[in-house]
Amino acid sequence: DDSSSGIQGVHILDEMNDMKQAFTLSALTNDETEVSVCSFFDPKGPGREIWTPLSKLGYFENGGVESKVMESQVTQPGQGIGVGLSVRKYIAAGSGTGDSGTGDSGTGDLNRNEETIEMSLVWTMGVVQFRNRNQTHRRYYSKWFPGENVFSAELMSEYALTHYKEWNQAIDSWQKPTLEDEHLPSWYKSCIFNELYYISDGGTVWFRDEDETALDPEDPRKQFGRFAYLEGHEYRMYNTFDVHFYASFSLGTLWPRLEQCLMQEFRDSVYAVIDQERWLMHSGEWCQRKKPLSVPHDLGNPEEEPFELINAYNIYDVSDWKDLNLKFIISLYRDYTVSHDVGFLSRMFPCALDLIRKCECFDKQGLGIVQNGGFPDQTFDCWTMTGVSAYCGGLHIAALACLVEMAALLGHEDEKQEFQTKLTKASQVYHDLLWTGSYYRFDSSHSKHSQSIMADQLCGYLFLKASGVNTQAIFPAAHIDKTLDTIFSTNVKGFHLGSMGAVNGMNPDGTLDRFAIQSEEVWTGVTYLLAATMLYEGRQDQAWVTAGGLYRTVYERIGLGFETPEGLTGDRTYRSGGYMRALAVYAMQQAYNKGNTSH
Repeated sequence: DDSSSGIQGVHILDEMNDMKQAFTLSALTNDETEVSVCSFFDPKGPGREIWTPLSKLGYFENGGVESKVMESQVTQPGQGIGVGLSVRKYIAAGSGTGDSGTGDSGTGDLNRNEETIEMSLVWTMGVVQFRNRNQTHRRYYSKWFPGENVFSAELMSEYALTHYKEWNQAIDSWQKPTLEDEHLPSWYKSCIFNELYYISDGGTVWFRDEDETALDPEDPRKQFGRFAYLEGHEYRMYNTFDVHFYASFSLGTLWPRLEQCLMQEFRDSVYAVIDQERWLMHSGEWCQRKKPLSVPHDLGNPEEEPFELINAYNIYDVSDWKDLNLKFIISLYRDYTVSHDVGFLSRMFPCALDLIRKCECFDKQGLGIVQNGGFPDQTFDCWTMTGVSAYCGGLHIAALACLVEMAALLGHEDEKQEFQTKLTKASQVYHDLLWTGSYYRFDSSHSKHSQSIMADQLCGYLFLKASGVNTQAIFPAAHIDKTLDTIFSTNVKGFHLGSMGAVNGMNPDGTLDRFAIQSEEVWTGVTYLLAATMLYEGRQDQAWVTAGGLYRTVYERIGLGFETPEGLTGDRTYRSGGYMRALAVYAMQQAYNKGNTSH
């Protein structure tokens, strides 16, 4: 807080694919601080440039830094470089006159003087391009830290060093209610905060919208920019929507305006058309990259041109997927119940109407509910559904229920009545075709596989609970109760005694459903969503067992904390480490907060 305080340090300037970046190592200084810099050492060498002066002098040989932040030495292409910063403060000796209260001055605690040295490491690449280089993007932070990388890095360093205490206090205040809640298991307190690693570590980009001056004044991107993160470290697609549907509980709860930006991006993409023909890996056929009136699978591959070349996924024709349009509608209403932004909901509602009407083409039998096409046409893209399915049918019912709520809220009485009628019909068909008396069967195909018990069969129901929708007339409470009993006894406790979470598919006889690789996997996001459903239904003990088994497997048994995979199998394998869907754990937090449940 000294008026003479400032920063001193050293930069490393670099270019990567013709994009400039800077790394800045700096320290907060005042009149009592001495700073010296090593402007070059060979990171592949023995380190003598660092250790020799420190061992002999206690500081680097160049002495004090004359400028605020000096630059490192210039190196040749391909040559490595390291820099160092030495900070010294004089500390007065302690008095040594502490009194232990025993009358023995020789055993008293010493009064010690202490000083703190505050340092920061900042790296900036304020202007970036993707592989195709069709567009240039400015980082969102350039609004406050403008200019070339060196200048913005200095500003950022100084800001960090003078505000980090406030950040620490804000983080403590945010985490404190959870950490001090005696009803929450200790593992959960780790999980709910540590799984947020993926928000920053997911190949994340946050840009200023380059067309922000041309945007509608109400467009959230005008103020909050463009936000995108990858489906997974190995799955190189931005904002994969069928997966973000699960992860959106974290973004929607903690950063609701960024969630709005993402939804606005997808809303615009619904009407986009890309005529490029592409080869589909599954069928070998060719199809149009982006068809109108369809929610895209993703917003692009960083190896192409994200936001422009959307639908990087090329295994199937995703315009024929049955879950994407429905998930957009459900997400829209769920987001409203968090933000209470009626204006945003009103602007997005026409798109929701277009999407639900487009879903009518997926009702080949005229049942009033979507039917799957006999190929993996939803987020479980190796697991075939045929006819009415527990998963997509449940999503369709949830989407219709959300449309009823939105139409009522916005005063669209005709649409409200229309979707109420459709909801009643779809719900009846769903129960007639799929209800077994103890769970909803996988699909209506009457194959042996159709009897599978799916861990995620109540996905649509969970979103309705999270959105505060009255579900009794849609999903009878007795059915939900029996379904959760079945899933817990079969998919959770019946799979490795509940020590791994909920396996995606189990046969009614208690054997693992090996129909597809994804039916025999435990999905982290599905398990957390299932546990959230249990919390809403007052099944606290079951929720903690279900999610706790998964957490302990990932963090304690296989060492994949901060690299949480999409899927695990019972034979000690995993798929796609570092994946978006695990952020669904925030559905548990929302359920816990709403229900005031206890452990």
